[in-house]
Amino acid sequence: RKLRAYADRLNNTPRKCLDFLTPAEAFSQISNGALQT
Repeated sequence: RKLRAYADRLNNTPRKCLDFLTPAEAFSQISNGALQT
């Protein structure tokens, strides 16, 4: 449970290198773009 909570916290933290998107949001945008092209 603690590991899952830590992973969720990391994946929901906005990152400067991702233009202040969370890793989950960035992955979602990339995967949606890959499916559309």
